[in-house]
Amino acid sequence: MTPPQSFFMRPQGGGWLILCGGPADDAIAARAAALVQQAGQLVVLAPFAEAREAAEARLAECGAVCGLPGEIVILGSPGGDERLGEAAMIVIPDTSSAAELAKTFEESGVGESLLMALEDGAVVLSEGRSSEALGEVIEAEDLAAGCGWLRQAVIQSHHAPGMACLAILKRPTLYRLGLGEHVALALGPQGQVEVWGEPAPTVTLGVAWTR
Repeated sequence: MTPPQSFFMRPQGGGWLILCGGPADDAIAARAAALVQQAGQLVVLAPFAEAREAAEARLAECGAVCGLPGEIVILGSPGGDERLGEAAMIVIPDTSSAAELAKTFEESGVGESLLMALEDGAVVLSEGRSSEALGEVIEAEDLAAGCGWLRQAVIQSHHAPGMACLAILKRPTLYRLGLGEHVALALGPQGQVEVWGEPAPTVTLGVAWTR
């Protein structure tokens, strides 16, 4: 099995998908904002109402760098899908559980709204374990299904050298994308692949890739 021509198989669409290993620093947030090509707001997602305060703090930090008007959208809230559809840039902050976030996306239908926003040209920036939720498989005590935005990938955020990856042992057709605390992988609509920050992401192939 050989890697496909486009190795990082992200969803199609006119926007950029940016996967961060941790919370985006000012340099990464500014580079993401520079890719915005349409009018609209900066939207920061909150997975539930109790996370609103943390999302507001993240909005203040990102808004100061990006220079865009902003608002919070709580997943599943009335009108949330419409506001996502009108967003120019969407930030999905780090979360305590990638598996729970992926499940919430599926059950609430927010995942489809995010995909539509990406298709329409929004810049989608995910941080930390929220990036893990966008992979095909989430590394956990029991392997969990991700959103599948990066096909065949198991994403490890907050990555450090020597971190194991059980997923590619159990599922050898997967690959592991390790993203350190201060790095982002930016995937553009025309197949662009950019690395922002250091150290560079780590890609580990399951054994089936070498056959």
